[in-house]
Amino acid sequence: MLKPLSIESDIFLIDSSSYFYRAFYALPPLVNSKGFPTGAILGYARMLIKLKTKFNIKYGACIFDSRKSLRKELYKDYKANRIEMPEDLVKQVDYITLISNFLGFKTFKLEGYEADDLIAFITEKLSKSSKTACIVTSDKDLKQLLSPNVCIYDAQKDVLITDELFENTYGIKPEAFKYILALMGDTSDNIPGIKGIGEKTALSLIRTYGSLDGIYKDLDLMKQSKIKELLAAHKEDVYNSLKLASFYKDLPFEQSYFVPQLSLNSAGNCNINSNSNNIIDSSSIINNNDNNINSADIGKDFTVQNYTENSKNLNSGENADCNNRNIGYNISYIYDKDKRIENLEDFALEQPNDEGLYKIFREFEFYSLIKQLNLDSNLKSDRIESLNNSHSSGYTEAPCSIKELSKICENELAVYIDCADIINKSDSIGCESGVKQLNLKKRGCNNNADSGENLFNDTNKIEEKVYLFSNKNGYFNINLEDFLKNKEIIAELTDETVRKIGFDINSIRRYLKYYDISLNNGFFDIAIASYLLNPIIHNHTFEDLINEFSEKLDGLREITADAKENKAFLSYFIFRLQLREIEKDNELKKIFFDIDMPLATILANIEETGFMVDKDKLFVLSAELEIEAQKMAAAIYKIAGRKFNINSPKQLSEVMFDELKFQRIKKNSTDIEVLLKLKNDLELLSDAYLKDGNESASVYKDYLLFLDSIISYRNKIKLKTSFTDVLLKKLDRNGRIHTSFSQIKTSTGRLASKDPNLQNIPIAGIEGKKIRQAFIAPEGKLLISADYSQIDLRVMASISKDSSLIESFKNNEDIHLKTASEVFGIKSEDIDADMRRKAKVINFGIIYGMSPYGLSKELNITQKEAKIYIDSFFEKHSAVKYYMENIVKEAKKNGYVKTLFGRRCYIKDINSSAKNISPFAERAAINAPIQGTAADIIKVAMINIYNELKNRQLKTEMILQIHDELIFEAEMNEVEVLEDIIESKMTDKTLLGDVPLVINIGKGKNWDEAH
Repeated sequence: MLKPLSIESDIFLIDSSSYFYRAFYALPPLVNSKGFPTGAILGYARMLIKLKTKFNIKYGACIFDSRKSLRKELYKDYKANRIEMPEDLVKQVDYITLISNFLGFKTFKLEGYEADDLIAFITEKLSKSSKTACIVTSDKDLKQLLSPNVCIYDAQKDVLITDELFENTYGIKPEAFKYILALMGDTSDNIPGIKGIGEKTALSLIRTYGSLDGIYKDLDLMKQSKIKELLAAHKEDVYNSLKLASFYKDLPFEQSYFVPQLSLNSAGNCNINSNSNNIIDSSSIINNNDNNINSADIGKDFTVQNYTENSKNLNSGENADCNNRNIGYNISYIYDKDKRIENLEDFALEQPNDEGLYKIFREFEFYSLIKQLNLDSNLKSDRIESLNNSHSSGYTEAPCSIKELSKICENELAVYIDCADIINKSDSIGCESGVKQLNLKKRGCNNNADSGENLFNDTNKIEEKVYLFSNKNGYFNINLEDFLKNKEIIAELTDETVRKIGFDINSIRRYLKYYDISLNNGFFDIAIASYLLNPIIHNHTFEDLINEFSEKLDGLREITADAKENKAFLSYFIFRLQLREIEKDNELKKIFFDIDMPLATILANIEETGFMVDKDKLFVLSAELEIEAQKMAAAIYKIAGRKFNINSPKQLSEVMFDELKFQRIKKNSTDIEVLLKLKNDLELLSDAYLKDGNESASVYKDYLLFLDSIISYRNKIKLKTSFTDVLLKKLDRNGRIHTSFSQIKTSTGRLASKDPNLQNIPIAGIEGKKIRQAFIAPEGKLLISADYSQIDLRVMASISKDSSLIESFKNNEDIHLKTASEVFGIKSEDIDADMRRKAKVINFGIIYGMSPYGLSKELNITQKEAKIYIDSFFEKHSAVKYYMENIVKEAKKNGYVKTLFGRRCYIKDINSSAKNISPFAERAAINAPIQGTAADIIKVAMINIYNELKNRQLKTEMILQIHDELIFEAEMNEVEVLEDIIESKMTDKTLLGDVPLVINIGKGKNWDEAH
């Protein structure tokens, strides 16, 4: 029996290589904002932290495989079935060893040997002194080490395996397990064994004969002729397999102990090393060849772009296997041959290197781990240096003192309004939710549950704080009541000459608007700047920005606790750093100041104006949808023969597949793809039976009705719950809907509408038209809709410089007709509607990088036909093909692609080695510059139209943007001039250069009429 685990005496030996491999493949490909892969590091770090905490480990070691194994010399195909370590994983290995050491564990690796060999050596050594060991692994090979003193813990399955459990399971002693592997082979390590002998036979043989020697000693007496023949024919193979499955007994263990050493440039050019007790000073190593660390390299910048080429592993004077994989740190491995690791005490864990962990986790953006380990609050650095000497986040300018900061701050006012108390939630993003509640109340929202009425009564005191930072007043925070009385501050906010800085300025605008205060000259939004500089990050919260810049903040001279608590001061601090970074790139500078910031003001105006809705029409439509859904439900129940919850996929699946016996296509899935496939198959069968006069045709008709009813029911319910009911709840007292726009949510720069999302209002179908008909112009006004015609294809023509496409657009040709003629080899006049439809799918499919498989699905043709269509297109438009191939190469090289305006679109997973992921990334790389350029074009058009309306002092309002479409609420007497302005600004030749832009303008009393 395994002795009880003792904190004082037991050791945990962690098969680290096994776990970082599993972490790499278990998690989806993850990268930080700089494009460096982090999935294996994150998964491994979580595992090790959890393990250490769960078992309160006092003694332990993390043990790694070397890249080369001596077993290859015994059998050249050993592990030959395994793919090379993916490059994305190779890059992460250094950091996994470093984190192991920073968490306090001793780290071991021995050239030519595997982690299993070292684990076997250590367990044997410790067992002689009756110490117990727990091996943490999910590999089966190590089961042969099980004994009363050794157990195995599988962290993935949370299972403890003892020698007793092993014997009860297999009926053999653990040390005999190597014979099982030798006989049946091991596919994971490509140990050949004997083909024809499986686990069951191997176990039977070892239970009977005890060992390989026992088998071959009594082979002549064996009765099983087939097994006997196999054993006789493969004796040499099975003994060679035994060597591969056994652990090396004699190995130079004293050469295996190494210490990862990290050098980085922080305040004071300090070296952050692993635990001080483990370090061998690199300066004491004689620099007699290039394999040694040059002390001049210590303290180099540690940005992604500037990682050192001089970081070497030291192992008996030869390069080891982890060179140049870091992302900006100098990592070296120092092997201590003089360090004696013999007793349990030698494996005692050191104190965690919190500073090292904090640096690494911040670099990889593992903020959840920083919080979990409380690293940010534990660090108490006494290094106070100028921020100009710190390069941790890639930003190189920062003010050196508050006094100097105030001098820079002339005519600039930073604002932050904390609305946490309104929504009982700490540090809400830009106080947006609180702002929404305020404005809903002011507008008289119909839905009391959402209006926040209970939050704004006399008995519930609001304690929102307004944070400010300016050159006149320094930094301070003020409660709402005092703020509203302070005319001087309000004058600053409304003053056009004072540039405003803040996080999510439009939310601040909405908040102040509730109190009839206008925030003018929103100069710099740090959330939008964060998105422009790091668009690959999904969230750009204030907390994330503080985490990103906290190290620079710690280095600011004369900083006080009050300043650190002042969110306006922090906003201004971040602004200065971001501004310097933006100013380095003229394209980014132009996008930010000429497009993104002016657009923010326009979007705030659109949100405030809102879109008029016919409440009665919407209410009637909602009731109609409910009635129609109930009719569909009745039809479904009749065919099913009973009532059930149609909205439950599980119950619907039981009715369809268990009771009505529909064919299962994707297990028990009832998604729309399955329903349409079943419907299509049944239609074909039904038609065939009708022609034959078969009585089964009526059964198929019932089944078709069932499927049609399910599809229709779901559609009605979705329209009701997602659109009509939601829109009714969001109406203000004036009958208007106020959406919110985000400029920082999409990877291509497209705007995102939310709360409610008006970009998702359906355009197709009778109900979709009815919903749009409910969006109306007020009495005496007209809705004007203007949308770009085939803008994606026009951008593709321009960006690829395809002369044929460009000429077609210049000549105002029907591009789909032209493609149909080219692909099908038929004159334009002979092209029918179906051919043109297919050509349209081909044209837009090309833009999205559609494969022959994807196109075959869209057109319901074979992949061979689809490939012919695509090849025919590229034959006529080779420039498009050249663009697609080269943009993918550019994405792989840089990690991002650019729009024609210079906006960077970072492509997640573009360098992933996973075959099921990289094609998606490549398609995204092809489409992003096209979609991103189209988004930039309409943004510029919006700005130009808005400015023209203001300059002419017209009353017409821009009230919505839906990707390629703009909607205006126009005064009747301004319609004609508005149409001229729209036409002029949206088709301006400077927007797309050599390719003309075309728009369709419509007008009407409702959105459906105007579109």
